[in-house]
Amino acid sequence: MGIAESLKQFYDGIEESYYNFCDYLQQNIHFPVYDWFVTPIETRGIPSFPFFIALVLLIIGGGVFAYLTLTAGTTSIKVSVEVAGTPAPNIPVSLYVDGKLLKTVNSGKDGIASFDENTLLILCEKR
Repeated sequence: MGIAESLKQFYDGIEESYYNFCDYLQQNIHFPVYDWFVTPIETRGIPSFPFFIALVLLIIGGGVFAYLTLTAGTTSIKVSVEVAGTPAPNIPVSLYVDGKLLKTVNSGKDGIASFDENTLLILCEKR
């Protein structure tokens, strides 16, 4: 038995389980899976099992994408610039990401410089 034949038997076994599951839904749960899903797809010449697998993968992929997109956060950074314990206004504060200058802001009257981006390195200098 070659690899191709083994893969074919594996696919046929999973496909048979899929149709057994559809039969179970139709007969025991009384959910019209054939009327609503299998028959409309197969009358268009598309096998319903690969379509179902693609649909499940698309739903899972969309869920993972939504989860990663919604949970990806940003970091808000506030830098306090002081000279001898006193807030220092108008001091440039630079934000670098991977060695590349992303943004430079001046500290406010209270000596606070605020960034809303993620950061790796912050350099401050008094001019």
